[in-house]
Amino acid sequence: MLGLRATQAQGKVPLAFGLVRGDSLPPGGGWNLGAGQFPLWIRPVAALEGRSAGDTDLVASSEAGIRAWGRMGSLWFSTDARIFVEDHSDAQVQSWDGESVDRSEQGDLSNATFTSWARYRSSMEWTSPVGALGFRKESPHWGPGVRGNLVLNQNSIPFPHAYWQGQFGSVSIEALWGSLSIDGEGTYRRTHDTRSLYAHRYEWRPRPDLALGVSEALVLYNQESIASVVPFVPLFIEKGGTVERENNGSIAFDLAWRKAQCLFHAEFLIDDMQEPTSLFSDRYWGNRWASNLGAVWSHPSIDGASWMVASMEWTRIEPWVYTHFASRTAQASHMGRPLGNPDGPNSQSIRVQVERRKPDNGVSLAARAYWKGIDPGSALEDTVGAQSRRGKEFLAGVEAPVWIPELEAWKRFRFMTLHGFAMWERDGATVRLRIQTAI
Repeated sequence: MLGLRATQAQGKVPLAFGLVRGDSLPPGGGWNLGAGQFPLWIRPVAALEGRSAGDTDLVASSEAGIRAWGRMGSLWFSTDARIFVEDHSDAQVQSWDGESVDRSEQGDLSNATFTSWARYRSSMEWTSPVGALGFRKESPHWGPGVRGNLVLNQNSIPFPHAYWQGQFGSVSIEALWGSLSIDGEGTYRRTHDTRSLYAHRYEWRPRPDLALGVSEALVLYNQESIASVVPFVPLFIEKGGTVERENNGSIAFDLAWRKAQCLFHAEFLIDDMQEPTSLFSDRYWGNRWASNLGAVWSHPSIDGASWMVASMEWTRIEPWVYTHFASRTAQASHMGRPLGNPDGPNSQSIRVQVERRKPDNGVSLAARAYWKGIDPGSALEDTVGAQSRRGKEFLAGVEAPVWIPELEAWKRFRFMTLHGFAMWERDGATVRLRIQTAI
């Protein structure tokens, strides 16, 4: 089995990097440059971080930027823009988010050796009687799962997209149109080919304790589909009107049911099938599906000032899910990472987590069992050859999982937040300590 160190050494996304929504300022300081009914909050952001990944990489990191959010009547916006500078002992390691970076080496054009880059998360939304229309650069998270969501997952690399959200009684609908990158951005992009995402989310709440959902996604390579932008157009039918080898579609069904202090959730994704009765047969490589099951238990204290949360989640992703016929075409990915579950095709994961949360501190203990295949159909860019067309085998040759314990804790002070994280794997440990201006 391939080691996980190559990805885990990248660290984690900076704490609370992204959208802020509201008319008031959370604890930690800032300035309101607006007035009255038109607030415009501005807050500087700075952080220092150190992390290690066994003998693979030692990192000293700093960042600085600004967060801004405001409202003007029915128009709301939020921006978080930061510049990152890191000193790595491994000069070739990627950034924590997998996007492109600038590497400076000591010499004629630089006084030091370091890695730097800039990132932003942004959103602007206009609310009207016919729904909310907006733009954002974020990673949508569709479905009831905590971490294992299958169609769109918050652990993917953020991508720019326009969206619409509407509410019809107990039914809510969201549609988005996004631009995906095949290999990178700017000078790191090696092709002018395009990859676009169309996605629809339908959710029905027949009872206060029950939600039923459907998520559709259509990825197009070097083409666009005007009809697919319309939220009431079934994407699984519209897919048939585009060039077959230049599109990639999936549909997922999910439910969430709350009973007392527990939330039970499930999601099932169909990426492709030979025909309905053979979906679960391994005789054909194109029978591609994934599933996610989980439960979350939450117990608040008597005064409501703290609460305990326990969760368990299981995910199974069949070989070839998210992949396509030809490499670097219509894969369900952005910059080489899945739009959905980050484990990718031919994988299985079981994760258990216990947390204790308070308004100004929290601690979490988790353990994860992780299986990942290595035969064809296990990577996003794998393509089908004559050998693969005869069938597939889930986790062929993989017996024992990789066990990954995790410990995380954070403490908020008046003007700063201290955050610590540790993860142990069989090939070493990842340790991270971060101090950031208050979130």
